[in-house]
Amino acid sequence: MTPGARVAAAVELLDAVEADWTRPVDALVAGWFRKRRYAGGGDRRSIQAILYAVLRRRAQIDWWLEAAGHPTVSRGRAIAALMLGEGWGEADLNAAFDGGQYRPAPLDEGERALAGSLAGKGFDDPAQPVHVRGNIPAWMEDEFRAALGDSLETELAALMREAPVDLRINSLKTTREAVADLLAAT
Repeated sequence: MTPGARVAAAVELLDAVEADWTRPVDALVAGWFRKRRYAGGGDRRSIQAILYAVLRRRAQIDWWLEAAGHPTVSRGRAIAALMLGEGWGEADLNAAFDGGQYRPAPLDEGERALAGSLAGKGFDDPAQPVHVRGNIPAWMEDEFRAALGDSLETELAALMREAPVDLRINSLKTTREAVADLLAAT
């Protein structure tokens, strides 16, 4: 898949998540990919990276979209995630959003204005309130503050990172070093 096709797939998945908040996202994603066997491992990783970036940073992305006067829709969220999180520039967006086969339609005027306002920025901005920087609903901020105290922002930042992968090794069948060598070889 081309980068544009991956973005189009991510936007489609974001729309599916928005349409059905009752299903767990991982189950929805698994079902979506099951119907699209043509998507390879790299495609799946890239599509899921965009999807989960939007879900993890949704409050910040929506804050940036609202600051730019852009509607909070899946396509705009994907554009913001790519620019703020992946460092995409306007040239990257124009290449991906070219309206070609399996790729999203070209950027409209509002999206070009959004891209211009997001150029060179990251997710964080000093003007964002704590609940936006922490990507939690505003009504939960007091509860989190009561539970976490001074470490509130540090803990919320930790929740936005991708979970680490831990491997367990059956020491009756192999050694740690053998598994490390096997993983290094792949």
